[in-house]
Amino acid sequence: MDFFEHQERARRLSRRMVWLVALAVLGVLLVLNLLGGTVWLILIEEPLSLLPRVLREPKLLLATLVFGGGIILVGTLVKLYSLRGGGAAVARAMGGTEIRPGTGSFAERRLQNVVEEMALAAGIRVPQVFVLRREKGLNAFAAGYSPDDAAVAVTQGLLDTLNRAELQAVIGHEFSHILNGDMRLNIRLIGVLGGILCISVAGRVIMEMAIRSLRHASGGRSRNKKDDGTAVVLFFVLLGLALWIIGSVGVFFGRLLQSAISRQREYLADASAIQFTRDPSALANALKIIGAAPQGARVRAGHATEVSHMLFASGMASLFATHPPLVRRIRRIDPGFDGNFSAVGNLLAIRQQAARDGGTEQAEEDDERRLREGLLAPGGVLHQALRATEAKAAARAAAAGDRTSAWLTTEERAALRNPTEAVGCIYGALLAPESAPLLRERQTASIAAAHGTHGESIVQSATGWQRRHQNRTARQRRMACELAAEQLRHHPPAERERIVEQITTLSRLDSNIDDFEFALGYLIRRRLRPEPPAARMSSLPPAALAGEISLVLSMLAHTGQTNPQDAAAAWEAGVRGLTDTTDGASLFPGIALVTQGLDDLTAIENALERLIRLTPICKRELLNTGMRIISHDHTITDAEENMIAAIADAIHAYGWQMAA
Repeated sequence: MDFFEHQERARRLSRRMVWLVALAVLGVLLVLNLLGGTVWLILIEEPLSLLPRVLREPKLLLATLVFGGGIILVGTLVKLYSLRGGGAAVARAMGGTEIRPGTGSFAERRLQNVVEEMALAAGIRVPQVFVLRREKGLNAFAAGYSPDDAAVAVTQGLLDTLNRAELQAVIGHEFSHILNGDMRLNIRLIGVLGGILCISVAGRVIMEMAIRSLRHASGGRSRNKKDDGTAVVLFFVLLGLALWIIGSVGVFFGRLLQSAISRQREYLADASAIQFTRDPSALANALKIIGAAPQGARVRAGHATEVSHMLFASGMASLFATHPPLVRRIRRIDPGFDGNFSAVGNLLAIRQQAARDGGTEQAEEDDERRLREGLLAPGGVLHQALRATEAKAAARAAAAGDRTSAWLTTEERAALRNPTEAVGCIYGALLAPESAPLLRERQTASIAAAHGTHGESIVQSATGWQRRHQNRTARQRRMACELAAEQLRHHPPAERERIVEQITTLSRLDSNIDDFEFALGYLIRRRLRPEPPAARMSSLPPAALAGEISLVLSMLAHTGQTNPQDAAAAWEAGVRGLTDTTDGASLFPGIALVTQGLDDLTAIENALERLIRLTPICKRELLNTGMRIISHDHTITDAEENMIAAIADAIHAYGWQMAA
């Protein structure tokens, strides 16, 4: 799955959505102008030639645009401001409870582990995890402006019902939305729909106030006394009614737009989930169980309609269905499915009873035993699916190698839940070996001084982790540190900044920052610091970043090379494929091999931050070029792998590790 291509499509779709929504808002305002102006003219003069008069009245049109447009704009801004916290704000608005690492029930810890493993494999920050405890329907969603502020939420019903493989497939589906760039579009849709809804709300308020005023006025006057204010009050009643109708129609068409945008992306997310897990039967089984559940995928929270396009499965009426029908999604995975959900009815009942009895952990083991014995699912369908799942899981484990955290022992993973051990794991990856006692002594003294009363315990932890890291690959060390960093995200900003600064200090004590230290430094900074301003800025064309691209690719070309000729050969091997096949033009015009300033860390860091503003497709091609450069000699060293990983992390190339 080419996530960069889909990120680019999401950007284009977002631009189109802006124009479509702008046209929809303009249509709402024009209709508002016509109806409001007509009502006004009916009340103040003879209803002759009303339409031409309304259309020719610029003051009336301006007033409508200011009034109606102001309501929509203010409503949208207020809604987006309420969601400024990203995915966590959406999850909390839905009634979600955050699950902290290492806490909660067995099912909640399993969920946290699955999310962590998916994030490590995808090379992104671990999203915050929420459970909608009051929701018995089987559903989930991912929300946020970017992977840096993403959140994943699942309903209690889903958590209690699915086994680990099925849960992993659902989370894989949600990670697709994170990596494909769907989430920012989703939140913008919520904001704009909230703004249009304000027209309807304003109309209802105006109408109710006018009716109250009319009742009060009529009760205090004699019948034969002419009421000069009645026409004005009646105008506001009709204006409120018009606003309510127009706003409701606007929301109706907004929902249709929301549904149309969402449906096609669900097929892509299903395909991505299968790519992530290598287990089609797990996703098919999850969908079948939702279809068999009496409550289905229904979510009852007050904001469920607003976030319906984010959910794993839809429980809305077909007109506003934000997802394709379950049967159609299942048949894309399992063409032989006949649409009969009763085959999983017994399994569903057993799992839900186990959840009520508090035996979730044992229930999952019992499920697998029953399926092996063929006691459930008539015809042995689930039995065969389980056998296929086990075979594919074994193949996946053999092929994945160190792309997951399976190489971490249970004790090590539990230890990383402790903040002291998490900091020690990161520092331990940077500690000098025992064969360099002077440098190691300076490093441990620096750690002790930086952390005050906790310094000695952190030094002991770092020393222990340094021994654990010795026999692991560079990627395994980086991933262990990434998992450790996720445990420190809830630390106060000052404490996180102290850790980041100490990493820089440990790396520079020997007056040389090697490739691993460079890569790890970027990874930890990305996890513990806020998103850089460049990530929220508009994209730049490659020609505007030719100098930065040249510097970064030249650094890769010189990595591990002993003479300029080899670096030049690596450069040529990389840029040879940089042409646009449509017209033969260079994709990165103006780039050239650089030989000076490659050891200027500040210049390289500044270049990488600017390269965040490349489009997703250009980021992909930059990394592909880098891969051609480092593999031109048919060997990728640890140093080269560390450098390309650092670049991918620094420029926010979401999904690169998954695609690589």
